[in-house]
Amino acid sequence: MSDAIQDYRPDLIVPCDDRVVGHLCALFERAAEGPRTRGAVDVRKLIETSLGLQTARGRVSKRSLLAELSGLADVHVPQIDTIDSLVDLRAWVARNGLPAVLKLDGSWGGQDVILMRTKAQIARAFFEIRFRRSSLMRLKRMLFNGDVEALVTGATGAQICVQAFVPGRLANTAMVCWQGEVLATVAVEVVRTQKLFGRATIVRQVGGEQMVAAGCAIAQHLELSGLYGLDFVLNEVSGAASLLEINPRATQVHHLSAGPGVDLPAVMFGALTGAAVETSHIAPVLREIALFPNHLGGPTRDYLSSTFQDVPYDEPELAKYYGYQAI
Repeated sequence: MSDAIQDYRPDLIVPCDDRVVGHLCALFERAAEGPRTRGAVDVRKLIETSLGLQTARGRVSKRSLLAELSGLADVHVPQIDTIDSLVDLRAWVARNGLPAVLKLDGSWGGQDVILMRTKAQIARAFFEIRFRRSSLMRLKRMLFNGDVEALVTGATGAQICVQAFVPGRLANTAMVCWQGEVLATVAVEVVRTQKLFGRATIVRQVGGEQMVAAGCAIAQHLELSGLYGLDFVLNEVSGAASLLEINPRATQVHHLSAGPGVDLPAVMFGALTGAAVETSHIAPVLREIALFPNHLGGPTRDYLSSTFQDVPYDEPELAKYYGYQAI
């Protein structure tokens, strides 16, 4: 990655998955202060500019940060703590009750999330989540899932977190941040997912005022820059937005319009270059949106006739690969 940066000399790096974020954080720690040679790219400065200092240092990728953010105005976080043993987990449950969710740092898409509803499930859930960060699991993912990178970027030292479960509707907001300021957002409620805790397949664009307010407080506190996605759950009784996770990368809704003639990548470009970019308030889409390619197959097919299908027809080869013909 360091060689690629020197070869292409980017002005900004926009990570699109969690492993790339991990690579950037590791590179930030290894890179020397200032450019190595005259005319070389200052790698540390580039990564800090792209993500913000706290993200570059790896803090934002750790779910344990959520406990700190719960003290900010407009930010509500369900009780969350790191645990090291089954004894820790049983003690946590005794204090906070069930249901609760076990999560493994360094995972995404609901891959390493386990819901516990009863005390009888506690021990099995703990040993299962601990097994998922083992070298054996990384080897399995390489052999059976073709995930070669799992061997070198596995979660052997990843923290295990336990968080109180909040029943309600999943939602998220995509943000463009620059030096601690939120410049534009797109907020959606999740209508359908691939599986429990899995990726969204159908979403509905909303105003999301509570989510946006929380995002602004977090961006200012951590001095974020770049594209971020915040995952929430909207309480099924009160509708209050509770923060579940921060994704320091582009998410699957960052390309959606934030209003007439405005999109988040254009706002990011304007922040980087100083070019004038029109801004507007969020204008909710009238129809639900089927996210490409997650919506393909499964129960979401019943929704396709009534939703806007977010198919990248401007990339005909990609659309064709998934069975869509150019229009």
